[in-house]
Amino acid sequence: MTHILLIDDERAILEGLTMLLEDEGYQVTVQADPKAALANFARIAPDLVILDIKMPGLTGFEVLRKLRATSQVPVVFLTSRDDEIDELEGLRQGGDDFLKKPYSSNLLLARIEAILRRSQPARDDQLISFKGLELDGQAMTCRWLGERISLTVTECLIMMTLAQRPGSVLTREQLIHDAYEDDDYIDPRAVDSHIKRIRQKFRDVDPKFDGITSLYGVGYRLDLS
Repeated sequence: MTHILLIDDERAILEGLTMLLEDEGYQVTVQADPKAALANFARIAPDLVILDIKMPGLTGFEVLRKLRATSQVPVVFLTSRDDEIDELEGLRQGGDDFLKKPYSSNLLLARIEAILRRSQPARDDQLISFKGLELDGQAMTCRWLGERISLTVTECLIMMTLAQRPGSVLTREQLIHDAYEDDDYIDPRAVDSHIKRIRQKFRDVDPKFDGITSLYGVGYRLDLS
């Protein structure tokens, strides 16, 4: 059974989401205290996290940063803060999706299902090995020059899309289409945030990495020497 961890300090939100998700067959664990959620994360071992931003003790951004130090579990931000800057920051920190309260139950469920399908693909994807880059679309793993790059599911799918067509310019819309199954509500600027994080992760391993080229107003291209 798929296990979802809810982290939110609003009891009404936790109760409503728990009822919604359990009715869909998910196992649900709730945590109103973000510090307790982090302390018990390894024991809970969720398949997906739904996370509020504004909470006492730790913000959702701080929780995500700590999670990303040890886990690439998919994370969906669900928040009442209607601020584009918050959305972009959540994506920069490694979030996989972002929905605002009040939310549509059907949309939330659709986004959860899409993320889970991406994180646990049912079909075999290509194994790509190209000029020092190794990608496994089934295991969702990435290596550069033999070193592991810890990409989120969305980041790995973006890299898979670029690596399948090296040297070709791909628009943000093309990258969204391949990286998100439900792409009708994705802001193309989200791709920029994901690309920025991907580049930084590669440069943490190889400071000279410059394999993703930006073409202003057009999109991105994988250029490996």
